[in-house]
Amino acid sequence: MIGGWIASAILFVRLRDVSTLSPATHHRGSPREGFGALKPLMLPPLALMGITGPATRAALMVLVQENCPDNRAMANGMFLAISFVLESGASVVMGALGDAFGLERAFLVSAVILLLGSPVVRLLPGRAPSRPEPSG
Repeated sequence: MIGGWIASAILFVRLRDVSTLSPATHHRGSPREGFGALKPLMLPPLALMGITGPATRAALMVLVQENCPDNRAMANGMFLAISFVLESGASVVMGALGDAFGLERAFLVSAVILLLGSPVVRLLPGRAPSRPEPSG
């Protein structure tokens, strides 16, 4: 946390006079003003999303491990590597879209893409057949 604050302070000092940056970097307000912009009705849904967000990764890990029972560690490692790369790339793309078109429009496009992609869930395989226990 401290490293991020230090990096932000250094970048702010070096780049504060650059006029080509996005409008968000020109804001001279305090953190109190930023938190004041949050509406009280926004806090419960934000808290719920923060609590349930990591649960999707655990459910997907279980799905990956069930469908690759012979080498679960490899499947789990590949899943984590692929998700890390995709999430990192998605944040860069969302930042670029936010700078180009505004964050509200970028998140709206993101939500529409997610809704259009939700039927893909039907293509997921069912439960992997259970192997018989070795008798012996």
